[in-house]
Amino acid sequence: MKKTLAIIISVLLVIALVLIGYQSYQSSLTVFNDDDANGNTSGNLNNLGLFCEYEGKVYFSNPDDKGRLYCMNPDESEPQKMSNDYATSINAYGNYVFYTIGLASNPDDENATKDSTNSFLGVSPKAANYLTRVDIKDGKNRLVLDDEPSMKAALIGNYIYYIHYESSTYSNLYKVKIDGEEQEKLNNEPINTAGAFKHILYTNTEGTYQKMLLWDTTQNSIKEIFDGDVYYCSSNNGTEIYYMDCDNGYGISKLDLTTNKVTKIVTDRIENFNLTNNYIYYQKNDPEVLCRCDLDGKNEIEIAKGYYQHINVTSQYIYFSDFSKRSSIGTIYHASVKRPQEVSVFSPGGPE
Repeated sequence: MKKTLAIIISVLLVIALVLIGYQSYQSSLTVFNDDDANGNTSGNLNNLGLFCEYEGKVYFSNPDDKGRLYCMNPDESEPQKMSNDYATSINAYGNYVFYTIGLASNPDDENATKDSTNSFLGVSPKAANYLTRVDIKDGKNRLVLDDEPSMKAALIGNYIYYIHYESSTYSNLYKVKIDGEEQEKLNNEPINTAGAFKHILYTNTEGTYQKMLLWDTTQNSIKEIFDGDVYYCSSNNGTEIYYMDCDNGYGISKLDLTTNKVTKIVTDRIENFNLTNNYIYYQKNDPEVLCRCDLDGKNEIEIAKGYYQHINVTSQYIYFSDFSKRSSIGTIYHASVKRPQEVSVFSPGGPE
């Protein structure tokens, strides 16, 4: 009996050593990025990061296959599965795709949950799992960067900034290097990581009054840049910050960092928005309608009547889902950027 137990322990030790060696081997092969690398737009990451376009490919969470990671061409042709993981906060850059394993698109799936206890920005920590990396060319060489509940991930340079959930202290801001090393707790608050532009993170404090902050990731320094009640900070150029203006009826305003001038862009109450290089897409509260306007608020058009969330945008398409499906991704709708009012169900197909 003792001999058998010794053999079992020896086998387990060998397996453990092999796994540790494999992890170290994977880390040693990591190809690093430049310091200003960004893995997705702040607009998409503010909306769960379900779609990410990079160098002629779109990496996305497939609603026809329970939210698993796929890639396709920007015109939605040739969809291919990359991973069995339910991908959210998708970031793509260089040699890798990074993502959190989050909400499943099927509400009956074991990874989905209707429990919103301690939720942050619409994501429950009970529905968020690993922070993961795979090879961008084929989805292979999966490397777990954090095996604890993780959400709201954003790639900046060679680090992933994300919310790490702990049962004792709840949600905290963390970073980890893209090889899985140098994990560090940065802040005790669940600071929204989505507002990244180059090496700067534009974000806000948490609480009843949320001031705008600038986090310089090269210096690991943070400072207040605007004393206003703001949410969902987003920038496409690093000099103008668009945000939900809680002081002015929850519309959309813009802060010019060079002049400190605030301009109201959308005066209607909105629930969420996505900023691109040419347009702002936003969900109005009353009337309930998804809209688009120019960056100065002009030329507003109605895209779809109803209540929508998870507004993601690529070079050719707009994607969004039904707000009533709070516990899962659910059905995703899409429309061409050139013909935004022609809305249909996005159905790329699932496993054969």
